[in-house]
Amino acid sequence: MDDNGDVLDNLVRNDGVLTSFALQKDLPTGHCIALVNGDERTLCANLGAAEKYETSDLWTEKNLALLKDI
Repeated sequence: MDDNGDVLDNLVRNDGVLTSFALQKDLPTGHCIALVNGDERTLCANLGAAEKYETSDLWTEKNLALLKDI
């Protein structure tokens, strides 16, 4: 995990959010900026590792176990 991924992981863990990240060794953690001006909204995203997220990343044994516990 890169530095941005470490920051994200620490933030969500400290807030008690249950997560399971799919790590991609060859891509950095993505990020997104949300801009809001009154009723107008836009997002600017750098997908990073999310660009290679596949169905197989979702259906891992770890994720299935997490889903059963919810």
